[in-house]
Amino acid sequence: MGKLKKIFSFVFGNFGPLVVFYAANHFCGLMTAIAVSFVFSLGEIAWKLHRKEPLTMMFKYTAAVTLVFGCVDLGFQRSVLFKYEAALTNVFTGIFFASTLRGGTSIIEEAARKQVGDKPFNDDQRWYFRRLTMVWVAYFFLKAAAYAWLASLYSIEKAMAIRAVAGNVTLYGLMGISMFGSRPLLIFMKKHGLLPSQRGANTVKITDGGDSSAA
Repeated sequence: MGKLKKIFSFVFGNFGPLVVFYAANHFCGLMTAIAVSFVFSLGEIAWKLHRKEPLTMMFKYTAAVTLVFGCVDLGFQRSVLFKYEAALTNVFTGIFFASTLRGGTSIIEEAARKQVGDKPFNDDQRWYFRRLTMVWVAYFFLKAAAYAWLASLYSIEKAMAIRAVAGNVTLYGLMGISMFGSRPLLIFMKKHGLLPSQRGANTVKITDGGDSSAA
């Protein structure tokens, strides 16, 4: 039960506006979805400020992109932009994930920190989270290309139906691997000497300030 609570806390703490938007859009329509996700975002921000908890980078991004593209959906439902909106969303998300690699803490490491509390990560774990972030970057760009291809071949309705299945399966699959597969994968890599500290040559230490030095 505690594990399930952590999962819901992680999902809503990072993707809450997006989850609320899609649920409200499915059951109540676009106008309601925009309004509800906006209210949810403001409420979550107020709650975090009240508890003096920081907002994650992912929450800030999903709140912004949900509201911006919700308004785009509303204003351009019959335009070419609407047809390629899903592809553009994935491009922007890929760019956002990639931008976190420029600093000391990648987006995946930040999300992982929410799961372990104040326990610090070692250099091998931080190296792994950066590589996993790169996998997510590649995923979003490949997904954007696939969505653009679908938009060029099919009607909006058919493309949306395909995206609803393929997009959700791949997204939740990668989320599941990231959340539940990281520990076993790190153990496997350690067992087979694949981690930077075990290779002992030209490894890189990542600091919170984004500086690097040879290990």
